[in-house]
Amino acid sequence: MLRDSGQLITFKHVKDADTHTSEAFKYFMTTFRHDSPNEDWFTYLTLPEILQTSGYHTAWLSNQARTGWYDNVTASFADLCDTIHFTSVTGEGEQESRPDGILLKCVQDYMRFAAKRERQAVFVHLMGQHVNFRQRYPEEYDRFKENNYPNCLESQRKDFATYDNATLYNDAIVAGIFETLKDRNAIAIYFPDHGLDIYESSPDYCSHANTNNQTSVEVALSIPFVVYTTDIYRSTHPEVMSQLQQMAQEPFNTEDLPELLLSVAGYQVVR
Repeated sequence: MLRDSGQLITFKHVKDADTHTSEAFKYFMTTFRHDSPNEDWFTYLTLPEILQTSGYHTAWLSNQARTGWYDNVTASFADLCDTIHFTSVTGEGEQESRPDGILLKCVQDYMRFAAKRERQAVFVHLMGQHVNFRQRYPEEYDRFKENNYPNCLESQRKDFATYDNATLYNDAIVAGIFETLKDRNAIAIYFPDHGLDIYESSPDYCSHANTNNQTSVEVALSIPFVVYTTDIYRSTHPEVMSQLQQMAQEPFNTEDLPELLLSVAGYQVVR
């Protein structure tokens, strides 16, 4: 519905910068790239710093862990923002997280609080569809059942069903975030920081990419990437809309995100 009405632009050929969260963040949250001459990614400018210099108030709202073996890199970007909120200060990240509905309420509350700020950049870090899939959605979204997948191996059916339920719920949360913005002059970009290998490289493998298997890596690097724009934004930024429509047809890597955001903000990026 959003795409048919012109509110949603779907990028066609997207690859993620890496197959795991902490590594992918090093690329799309900084100006560091795979072909950067300096291998020390932490020496490059970060998105929060760039946006703050451009007059934006930055906020980080997260349903992932603030501390942990896999979370320290992402939390370091959060610490650069002006406003920081984690739904839980402690915990074991994806193993103990609650469904993302709790974060949707945080987004709604924050946007009401920040309504008077002219320039805002809000990073919303969902838990999304990390394994364990059943942990990602409330009971009312338990709609797909194992018997809906008769053509799959019996050992795979539970994962397919719970993944589809988690995806259905994730779509509802993302749509809720877009709804929060609809009366504003706003643009929102949604993408997962990595994909998953759900029995595509092997009939008995369902998890993050197996970096020793090229098929598994390729699957996990392929992700959706969509741009939502409000009615006000489309009417006041026709040039940006034309640029986004063109970019959506071309190959895109998430390491290009800083350049995309700066272009949208009205800045020319010179390499």
